[in-house]
Amino acid sequence: MIIDRIQPVSGGIQFSVDGVVLTTINLTIPSGTPLAIAKSAFSGAPQPPLQVDSVSMTSYASSGTFTSSVFDAGSNVNWGYVNWTANLPAGTTLTVQISSSTDGVNWSNWSPVTNGGTIASPSGRYLRYQVLLTTTDPTLTPVLDDISFTWS
Repeated sequence: MIIDRIQPVSGGIQFSVDGVVLTTINLTIPSGTPLAIAKSAFSGAPQPPLQVDSVSMTSYASSGTFTSSVFDAGSNVNWGYVNWTANLPAGTTLTVQISSSTDGVNWSNWSPVTNGGTIASPSGRYLRYQVLLTTTDPTLTPVLDDISFTWS
């Protein structure tokens, strides 16, 4: 026996074999939520029935924040520019904020920057950044690929 169709339906997930519905697992699935399903058949005689190992919904949180580790320039510097590469699907945003410190203990307020823009944080030896990620679509997320800073 081979389960040939696993599909979300109103009120749950439906399992069919040869076009015949075997069962439906009742649960609420938000519209547009992608699903990940793992199934397996263990060897043996007689051949055991196929079993579903897991069913999970894979969606993203509507927002999140990443705070970097602290970068040490080795001495007090004047912070220059910030550049990054990101993938921003429709309905997603990514905001970068910078904070600096002369001693690694007392930090300036978070200051938003634009890609290719000047870092407004005060001169200092230490730098950290924060990335605010948002999405209006639970199936899409913004991605920060890389980020770099200049100083003098």
